[in-house]
Amino acid sequence: NKVIVNDLDDRLSTIPAKWWTYSHQSVQDVTNTISSQNARIVDISVEQVAPSFSLTVTYVENTGPYYKSWSWYAGIGAADLANAVSANNLRVTVLKGFDAGGGQILFAAVLLFNSGKDAKPSWYYADATTDQITSAQATNNARLTQVNAYVSGGKTHYAAVMVATAPSDAASWWYTDLPPAQITAQIAANNARLVDLEYIPSDGNYNAVMSACGAAGCPTWSWYTAQTQSQMQGLAPQNAGRI
Repeated sequence: NKVIVNDLDDRLSTIPAKWWTYSHQSVQDVTNTISSQNARIVDISVEQVAPSFSLTVTYVENTGPYYKSWSWYAGIGAADLANAVSANNLRVTVLKGFDAGGGQILFAAVLLFNSGKDAKPSWYYADATTDQITSAQATNNARLTQVNAYVSGGKTHYAAVMVATAPSDAASWWYTDLPPAQITAQIAANNARLVDLEYIPSDGNYNAVMSACGAAGCPTWSWYTAQTQSQMQGLAPQNAGRI
């Protein structure tokens, strides 16, 4: 399907771009990648906190239709994140929580400057239940762009990001804690494509956000689970895609 989506949301756009994905990166590795490749983070996950802090990070080249003014944090508390958002007119696009030890919850976060073409009403929730996320979505007339599960004190917490629903936005759905087979069934039932997929290490399931394909159909896309970094880096060019 030759449908091309030119959208300011990185998860929705299918305009070709240079991109990279790396596992086991330190904070310094990420900083070096950003500098050497003129890269911008589009997704980030915390692999482990100890004995060394490591990340899996996906980037696009920050140029052309993908250029944005942005910022990121590798380990920031909820209060400091709220202050940064307010003081700098930022909006959160990626939010991944983790227990840094002793119940201290920190976040890996990616943010855009909420101005110009990237200005958009948005909300994020650092610690919410699925019922609270559902309620906030209705109150805000919003669509989810990301939902992340993290565990602290034996309890699952959710971090979610949503943006105001525009009249031109396709229908969207989100799900938590589903195995791949159920996600496949929902993709078919909704005639949709995945725009965010979050692995849950505690049980091997996934959180998913999907967007309707519309009358013109979906762009060509594919998704995989249980793949190594090298396998995914091989599959992406085979499918003429990016992660």
